Amino acid sequence: MLMIVDNFVKSEHFLASLKTHQEEFPDALDGWWEGWWEVKPRNIWEELIQGIWSNYPDIETIKGFEWWTNTHTGAGLGWHQDKDETLAEAATLITPEHGSVYYPYPHQVQGGMLQIEYDEDQAEAIAPIHNRLVMFNPSRLHRVTKVYNGTRHAFICNIWRDHKPLSYVKNKTSEGKKT
Repeated sequence: MLMIVDNFVKSEHFLASLKTHQEEFPDALDGWWEGWWEVKPRNIWEELIQGIWSNYPDIETIKGFEWWTNTHTGAGLGWHQDKDETLAEAATLITPEHGSVYYPYPHQVQGGMLQIEYDEDQAEAIAPIHNRLVMFNPSRLHRVTKVYNGTRHAFICNIWRDHKPLSYVKNKTSEGKKT
């Protein structure tokens, strides 16, 4: 399922709060969150997750949310699937159930398209527009195209229903730390 929602965040107050984080937008912030029914949001990113996923069916039955921030200038990011990276090193592929990409800041960027492959000859290309939410199956091959001008800022979140990625079991806290 692919869903694109423009002007996703309706609250001007929340958009303004996001904008205050723009100058310090970290490229390497990530975290694991069990969900608002277990732990109240501890930061603006977990508040955003709650806004994105609160209407997802049976959301309270998932293991949790893996989330991260990233920026792209220049090269972009090659074709990949989101997966438990630690298990993938041992040739075991476990992927999240569903994922989202959100563009939190007004930015001027050329390129940096999210492409999602549907078969060997077709891929959907989605522009990184401020306040746009893209929901898709992250086990499908996808990539970020080259950024020709500007900086692409994105917030990514995956739902893990029956599995917690091993990198969050011992090595990382659930609050989101710069790595």
